[in-house]
Amino acid sequence: MGGTASTRRVTFEADENENITVVKGIRLSENVIDRMKESSPSGSKSQRYSGIYGASVSDEELKRRVAEELALEQARKESESQKRLKQSRDLERERAAANEQLTRAILRERISSEEERAKAKHLSSEFYKITTEQYQKAAEEVEAKFKRYEYHPVCADLQARILQCYRQNSHQTLSCSALANQYMQCVNHAKQLLTIDDNFCGLDMNAPLGVSEMVRGIPVFTEDRDRMTSVIAYVYKNHSLAFVGTKSGKLKKVDIPIGL
Repeated sequence: MGGTASTRRVTFEADENENITVVKGIRLSENVIDRMKESSPSGSKSQRYSGIYGASVSDEELKRRVAEELALEQARKESESQKRLKQSRDLERERAAANEQLTRAILRERISSEEERAKAKHLSSEFYKITTEQYQKAAEEVEAKFKRYEYHPVCADLQARILQCYRQNSHQTLSCSALANQYMQCVNHAKQLLTIDDNFCGLDMNAPLGVSEMVRGIPVFTEDRDRMTSVIAYVYKNHSLAFVGTKSGKLKKVDIPIGL
């Protein structure tokens, strides 16, 4: 195949009976066989030769022509083999190019998908962060607007004991006078001196007092955030007032809880 010469050995022998040259070691093509069949089946050796080639030829001429036929057949086969080899190589190159294009397309799609996933993850993280911050801010605003108060009843233990005593001695209330005196002493001890500034609005007056005065009151509850102490003033211009004051004595207006 290709430029390599064939190493096939071809021999020519003469048949003793028919005086015909026999070629061994080769396979004749169908075209050569057909041309040889066109010769007459009877006649002398010269007639057989003239039937094949149209004129009487010698053995050497016959050998030469057969060799030429064989060479042409071999060349044709080698040409067809070269064509098949070229087609196979072209097909292989096309297959390799198609595989490369497919691989590149898959890589591009994979990179694009990874970028999209990373972008979605980043957006999700940012959304969670913003949502958390907004929720925290809203919670702080609501908590600041609607404060929770922690109630600390004054002398609660004595108050409960007095109520129990009155229930048990409904017809002998003087029996509870000792507890009543203890309760009053506890209440007076719990009273604090606080300053009402001119920005404070009394519960009953609903207007700024306009002056700074000292009043005595009983702490009722303490707010959780800044420990503000709510106080009921017993005497202030003949009014019972509810207000909020800090431990430092500063007062400010607040909404009075129901049931205070």
